[in-house]
Amino acid sequence: MAGAALLVLDDHSVVRLSIDRAARKMGLARQVDFARNGREAMQRLTELVEEDGGRSLAVLLDINMPEMGG
Repeated sequence: MAGAALLVLDDHSVVRLSIDRAARKMGLARQVDFARNGREAMQRLTELVEEDGGRSLAVLLDINMPEMGG
């Protein structure tokens, strides 16, 4: 997964920060992006797929999100 983009979908800033730090420290992803709600998630996911066809994309998802749940 080190060459992958990681999209973290969570409405809690502490969770997003913790995942970001861990992913960067362990070298798990070339890029870490975030979304705070379902609508942001769909927009960012669309952008990432358009960038490289989604070939190297991992998504970490909180299924209970504001605006649009998982």
